[in-house]
Amino acid sequence: MIRLDLNLPPIGNPLREITLFLRALENAADLVVRFRLAGNNVVTEGMHRLPDDDRAVLEEAVRNGLLWAYMGGETSYQRVKR
Repeated sequence: MIRLDLNLPPIGNPLREITLFLRALENAADLVVRFRLAGNNVVTEGMHRLPDDDRAVLEEAVRNGLLWAYMGGETSYQRVKR
């Protein structure tokens, strides 16, 4: 398993949110949290296994579409629309 060694950028730095997102995804993989695309949504299973901070980061990523885009949702959606 590859571990991300990312130092957390200071508050206000746009990379901070991405770093938190990547860390939360890494923890989700370790704890067998599952994600799948369903149309223009992301369906999650096992989010209760995550620490509160990681769960909050990933719930926000689901709400704002970051996780959907990260998982290739935009590409998949474009293929379906054609």
